[in-house]
This record gives sequence, C-alpha cells and structure tokens, in this order.
Amino acid sequence: MGLRNRSFYHDYNIFFITTTCYRWLHLISIGDNFEIVQSSLKFCCHKLEASVIAYVIMPNHLHMILHFTKGKNRINFMRDFKKFTSVQIRKEVERINPALLKEITYPKGKQKFKIWQVCIIDEIIQKGCLSMGKLFSGRLKVCEANYQRGNN
Repeated sequence: MGLRNRSFYHDYNIFFITTTCYRWLHLISIGDNFEIVQSSLKFCCHKLEASVIAYVIMPNHLHMILHFTKGKNRINFMRDFKKFTSVQIRKEVERINPALLKEITYPKGKQKFKIWQVCIIDEIIQKGCLSMGKLFSGRLKVCEANYQRGNN
C-alpha cells in the first residue's frame, strides 16, 4: 500500500481508519465474514502491538479507532489485515454465493479477485492537539451511528 505522502504519520499512533469493500458490495455480511474480520482485527492487534479503541463492522465497510505502539505498524496492520481477510472473504463468498464471484473478479496482474477498495481513509488523532477531544469524540460518534443504523 502506498503512503500517499503520509510518511510523517510514523510519528503518530492513534488513527481513525475506514476501509471499504470493493464497489461497496455487502461482502462482510455473507456467511462467517463478520467473524473473519473480527478475528483478523484481534490477530493483527496482537501481532503488531496495536489496541482497538473502538470499531464498527458494517456489511460493506468498517471503521476503527486504533492505537499503535509504533507508528509504522499502521501500514503493516492494514496490509496484513486486508491480505488475510481478502482470501478468507473470497472463500466464504465462493461457498455461500458463488454467483457473486463475477462481481469481485478483478483480472489485473496476478490478482484475480478484489475484496477491498485500494485505498483506506486514515486520520490522525493526535495526543496534545487542542481539537483531539472533538476529533476523537466525532469519530467515536461515527462508529456509534453506523452501529445503530445497522441494528435498526
């Protein structure tokens, strides 16, 4: 994943991150994909010294507020998370709804299927910043609002 001029992010360690399924397809709600995403979050946190402050998993995207003990681990976290979940979600789609495979076919290079959009949205929540409280509170409200909307 390219840094998109974000190399300075290595100095920070709390992020609001959003990642979205390819073409906004509702892939996470198929079969065991919710559990796959949840267990992958837990595994990546353990492996890369991260903590989940808050998260919400929706049928086609997820929001997370993550704390990393080392700023560089954000990149590795998202790489490992997306790589593992891509394979597992594709297998689950193939098992439950094989007709959907044509929607996630992505014949580019060695890649045959696409589960996640290429980019992620990540935003620094910086300790010591005057607006940190408002930013954190606002991003937490995004997680809560998505959760409530998904459970109505």
